Amino acid sequence: MKKEIIELCLKKVNGDINLTWEELAKNTHYKDGGSLSRSWRKHQKKKKNVIVSKKENDSINFKTISKIETTRDIYKNGEIISLKTERINMKPLNTEWSKEFIDNLFDKLDDFKKKEIKIDNISNSSEGLIIPIADFHYGLHSDTLSTGNEYNIDIAEQSIYNVITELINRVKGRKFDKIYFVIGNDFINSDNIQNTTTKGTPQDSDTSWFVIVDKIIDILINLIYIIKDLSNIVEVVYVPSNHDLHTMYAIMKVLKAFFRYTDSIIIDESPMMRKYIQYGNTLMGFTHDLKVRDALKIITTEGKKYWSDSENIIWFLAHLHQQMIYDKQGYLEIIRLPTFAGWSRWTNKEGYVQSDKKCKCFIVNKSDGITEEINIKIK
Repeated sequence: MKKEIIELCLKKVNGDINLTWEELAKNTHYKDGGSLSRSWRKHQKKKKNVIVSKKENDSINFKTISKIETTRDIYKNGEIISLKTERINMKPLNTEWSKEFIDNLFDKLDDFKKKEIKIDNISNSSEGLIIPIADFHYGLHSDTLSTGNEYNIDIAEQSIYNVITELINRVKGRKFDKIYFVIGNDFINSDNIQNTTTKGTPQDSDTSWFVIVDKIIDILINLIYIIKDLSNIVEVVYVPSNHDLHTMYAIMKVLKAFFRYTDSIIIDESPMMRKYIQYGNTLMGFTHDLKVRDALKIITTEGKKYWSDSENIIWFLAHLHQQMIYDKQGYLEIIRLPTFAGWSRWTNKEGYVQSDKKCKCFIVNKSDGITEEINIKIK
């Protein structure tokens, strides 16, 4: 199109002249308004270029699929001005797991700095302390607008430090023979960079999987150091679960390597779905979930080597985000632990009811079983 015609068309499009396309065509060589309008639209489309790129950016782990450059002419102050815009379409790279990738992922361990909490006046004891962190769902994003509550990585981190600090204050002056720090149980909300559970259910994530892994390693190492001041021995028990099976197992291997020269810290990183611990005459089973009707059969079969020496037998379950105590099955007690996390958009949509957010810890006597429960509300 000639420059003079472009100027006329721009004036019409911008509303600077009050003429129809038909009236405008009379001042040009076009036979009618339809021809002029079509020619104008064709001219504008010629200004758009599509550039396809396969360049990979390793630093952000995304691949550029296409870049669309669009130029649009406007008429302003008596002259034609070209405005240029760009739109870039990208998608995540398929991450290849390798030794170098894993080394880079966990290379911050050497720079780890321990947080200090001062504890005074601790006396000796022959009791054990159970600290089960159930359904922490670190990385979950919940907002008041869509779920009715707020939950993100900052709230989660502050909550777990608050719980451990309050627990220390509650047991101040006591030294425990052993601490069982039970983690797993959906400790992380998603299992991969696609932000899904292990089986592929999409999740609302507060940040990237890489940030979640980095932060969780620091948090767990810090917490282990903090609670170690309360006991001669800390055993970290991993309970596999449905949200983070792969990621949490890898993190447990990192903890195993980090504390490999610390005899007083034991890391149970086994991927077995059910764990059994005997403390004194108390047999404790830990699993994310099971069919309650089969609880007695499972523990008497899998934990048979402890059964005859135990007077107190207890299952600790999680998963349902509700605190429950089931009917006893003979000597067997079944406790379902409360949740740390807020409501997700999915649980809200499905109408699942969860109890108050809290952490329930237990003091176990070698001869008397559980003697105290410590309920700490998540604020």
